[in-house]
Amino acid sequence: MRLLAVLAILLALAACGSGTAGTDPSPLGHVYLSDSVTDQGKPRQLVAGTQISLNFTQDNRLIVQAGCNTINAPVDLGGGKVALGETEMTLMGCGPGRSEQD
Repeated sequence: MRLLAVLAILLALAACGSGTAGTDPSPLGHVYLSDSVTDQGKPRQLVAGTQISLNFTQDNRLIVQAGCNTINAPVDLGGGKVALGETEMTLMGCGPGRSEQD
Protein backbone atom coordinates (compact mmCIF):
# COMPACT_ATOMS: atom_id res chain seq x y z
CA MET A 1 0.00 0.00 0.00
CA ARG A 2 2.81 2.41 0.85
CA LEU A 3 4.51 1.73 -2.46
CA LEU A 4 1.26 2.54 -4.26
CA ALA A 5 1.08 5.86 -2.44
CA VAL A 6 4.65 6.66 -3.51
CA LEU A 7 3.85 5.78 -7.10
CA ALA A 8 0.77 8.01 -7.04
CA ILE A 9 2.91 10.89 -5.81
CA LEU A 10 5.49 10.23 -8.51
CA LEU A 11 2.85 10.24 -11.20
CA ALA A 12 1.46 13.51 -9.91
CA LEU A 13 4.92 15.05 -9.97
CA ALA A 14 5.57 13.81 -13.49
CA ALA A 15 2.31 15.39 -14.64
CA CYS A 16 3.24 18.70 -13.02
CA GLY A 17 6.74 18.86 -14.42
CA SER A 18 7.67 21.80 -16.55
CA GLY A 19 10.71 22.65 -18.56
CA THR A 20 11.77 25.61 -20.58
CA ALA A 21 13.51 25.56 -23.91
CA GLY A 22 17.13 24.57 -23.54
CA THR A 23 16.79 23.09 -20.04
CA ASP A 24 16.85 19.48 -18.88
CA PRO A 25 13.41 18.58 -17.47
CA SER A 26 14.87 15.58 -15.63
CA PRO A 27 14.09 15.42 -11.91
CA LEU A 28 17.52 13.89 -11.21
CA GLY A 29 19.48 16.07 -8.82
CA HIS A 30 16.33 17.71 -7.47
CA VAL A 31 14.32 17.41 -4.26
CA TYR A 32 10.55 17.91 -4.34
CA LEU A 33 8.68 18.84 -1.15
CA SER A 34 4.97 18.74 -0.44
CA ASP A 35 3.04 20.00 2.53
CA SER A 36 -0.35 18.90 1.19
CA VAL A 37 -1.56 15.78 -0.62
CA THR A 38 -4.71 14.19 -1.99
CA ASP A 39 -5.82 10.60 -1.43
CA GLN A 40 -8.15 9.23 -4.12
CA GLY A 41 -8.97 12.79 -5.19
CA LYS A 42 -9.73 14.11 -1.71
CA PRO A 43 -7.47 16.36 0.38
CA ARG A 44 -5.61 14.47 3.09
CA GLN A 45 -4.18 16.32 6.07
CA LEU A 46 -0.51 15.63 6.84
CA VAL A 47 0.69 15.18 10.40
CA ALA A 48 1.56 18.61 11.83
CA GLY A 49 5.17 19.58 11.19
CA THR A 50 5.73 17.00 8.44
CA GLN A 51 6.08 17.06 4.69
CA ILE A 52 6.70 14.56 1.93
CA SER A 53 10.15 14.64 0.36
CA LEU A 54 11.12 13.06 -2.97
CA ASN A 55 14.86 13.17 -3.61
CA PHE A 56 15.92 12.12 -7.11
CA THR A 57 19.68 11.61 -6.80
CA GLN A 58 22.19 12.07 -9.61
CA ASP A 59 23.01 8.34 -9.41
CA ASN A 60 19.43 7.35 -10.42
CA ARG A 61 17.97 6.62 -6.99
CA LEU A 62 14.79 7.86 -5.40
CA ILE A 63 14.73 8.55 -1.66
CA VAL A 64 11.27 9.23 -0.19
CA GLN A 65 10.47 10.45 3.32
CA ALA A 66 7.00 11.20 4.69
CA GLY A 67 7.63 12.02 8.33
CA CYS A 68 8.93 8.74 9.73
CA ASN A 69 10.48 6.03 7.56
CA THR A 70 12.55 6.25 4.38
CA ILE A 71 11.98 4.44 1.08
CA ASN A 72 15.00 4.03 -1.20
CA ALA A 73 14.96 2.53 -4.71
CA PRO A 74 16.74 2.74 -8.03
CA VAL A 75 14.69 4.81 -10.46
CA ASP A 76 14.42 4.60 -14.25
CA LEU A 77 12.99 7.66 -15.99
CA GLY A 78 13.19 6.31 -19.53
CA GLY A 79 10.35 6.64 -21.99
CA GLY A 80 8.62 9.41 -20.05
CA LYS A 81 7.75 7.02 -17.21
CA VAL A 82 8.87 6.63 -13.62
CA ALA A 83 9.81 3.02 -12.83
CA LEU A 84 11.20 1.87 -9.50
CA GLY A 85 13.51 -1.09 -9.02
CA GLU A 86 13.71 -3.14 -5.86
CA THR A 87 12.70 -0.92 -2.94
CA GLU A 88 14.12 -0.82 0.55
CA MET A 89 12.24 0.72 3.49
CA THR A 90 13.12 1.40 7.08
CA LEU A 91 10.61 0.13 9.64
CA MET A 92 10.94 2.47 12.61
CA GLY A 93 8.13 2.91 15.09
CA CYS A 94 7.31 6.61 14.98
CA GLY A 95 4.17 6.95 17.01
CA PRO A 96 0.57 7.68 16.10
CA GLY A 97 0.03 9.52 12.85
CA ARG A 98 3.55 9.43 11.45
CA SER A 99 3.64 5.65 10.91
CA GLU A 100 0.23 5.71 9.19
CA GLN A 101 1.31 8.63 7.02
CA ASP A 102 4.15 6.57 5.60
